[in-house]
Amino acid sequence: MRSLQVDKTSFTPLYKQLFFIICQQIQNGSLPLGSQLPTQKEIARAYNVSLIVVKQAWSELINAGIISSQRGSGSVVCSVPEGVSYGHTFRGITRDLQDASVAIE
Repeated sequence: MRSLQVDKTSFTPLYKQLFFIICQQIQNGSLPLGSQLPTQKEIARAYNVSLIVVKQAWSELINAGIISSQRGSGSVVCSVPEGVSYGHTFRGITRDLQDASVAIE
């Protein structure tokens, strides 16, 4: 499951990075439509983030209609995200660098 990593030094929130990672895995077929996602605890361990970070990412994924989640049944991919890519976080990194340079000046 883990092909990309979160960058804990980035100003992009970890839950947003995780959101984009999951979206990319759905888009590239690593997590196909209808597939069961690992548990939130498994995701937290795999990406070395807190359970709160995973819960925030899950909330975003559910609100976007990308996954559905049922207590006791787990989470399932219910749609393939369109127009969402991990590249959005790179734009965030560019913004982070600009913000950092302004802060240094």
